[in-house]
Amino acid sequence: MKTKELFREIFILAVRLLGLVMIYRGARELTAFEPFRIGEDFMAAVIYFVAAFVLIRGTIVRWAYPEAVPPESKAEDVGPASPQKADT
Repeated sequence: MKTKELFREIFILAVRLLGLVMIYRGARELTAFEPFRIGEDFMAAVIYFVAAFVLIRGTIVRWAYPEAVPPESKAEDVGPASPQKADT
């Protein structure tokens, strides 16, 4: 495994673990939540859950390690209704 790939895998692991920590912190804030008072506890829980979603989903990883998407091949698009199909 190359060094760059190793660092990428470690970074992905660290970001996902941080996402799990954010879920824990959000759940902890919800336990302090009072149902009839929307205040700091509820907003903090929402912010923690949104941060966890972004971290676990991989948005930060895609920003840090953008991957080049290969162009789609025209040969794969050839199907029964494709104009590229040769008539026999």
